[in-house]
Amino acid sequence: MTFVGGMILVSYFTEMKSENKDTIWIPITYVINPLIIALFSIKYGEKSDRKSFETDILCFKISITSIILWGILIYLKIGVATLVILIINLLSDFVGLYPTVIKSILRPESEGRWGWMLATIASIINIFAISEWAFSESVYQVYIVTLNGYITFLLFRKQKR
Repeated sequence: MTFVGGMILVSYFTEMKSENKDTIWIPITYVINPLIIALFSIKYGEKSDRKSFETDILCFKISITSIILWGILIYLKIGVATLVILIINLLSDFVGLYPTVIKSILRPESEGRWGWMLATIASIINIFAISEWAFSESVYQVYIVTLNGYITFLLFRKQKR
């Protein structure tokens, strides 16, 4: 996820207007936080199963493909190259986060509810930092609020037993 986050950060940053530079902090935290989590997971995390490994490989392949596609689009001087790559990387991010969504449904006690709540609140606050709305800049912010909000909802909902 850190690699994908880095790709999202680069493509988001290159599309960003100078008026919206304040919104860069959430994408930066989405690169740093997964790196810290990955390092702790190596030592203390759950054992990875084959399906998790396959998901990681799929995310990596999508990210590498997006780098190649980005290079081709820039070489061909296609103006929407960065936006296309941002959307591809958001897809890759969702693929990587999909197991967390499933885990939030099946085993919500295994996720940190308050951590997700704080991430949702931070994402909502970051929406207010957008001073000039453009699809290329707001799509990432809306994606983050939506996904964080959905996971938070799953973690706080009443469980049917």
